[in-house]
Amino acid sequence: RNNYQRKDRVSKENKVEEALIRYEGLPIKSIRELAVTGNDVMTGLDKKPGPWLGKLLKELELKVVLGNIDNNKESLLEIAKIEMEAM
Repeated sequence: RNNYQRKDRVSKENKVEEALIRYEGLPIKSIRELAVTGNDVMTGLDKKPGPWLGKLLKELELKVVLGNIDNNKESLLEIAKIEMEAM
C-alpha cells in the first residue's frame, strides 16, 4: 500500500510538471498579451464598444493559444474583420 501511494504521488507530480511545461509553451498566457487591444479592434473595424468586443477578443485569444493564428496586430485585425462578418 505504501508503494502504491508513492507511485500515485509520483504520477501526480509528473502530471503537474507536464501541465507546467504545456503552460510555458503557450504563445500567450493572458488576453492582455494579445498584440491588439480593444481600441485597436474598434478602430480597425470602425465600430463602437459593446458586448461584441469582449467576445471577439476572447475568440482571438483562443485562436492564438491554439496556434491557429500568429499573435501580431495585422493578422489579428484581419481575423477580427472576418469574425465580425460572421457574427
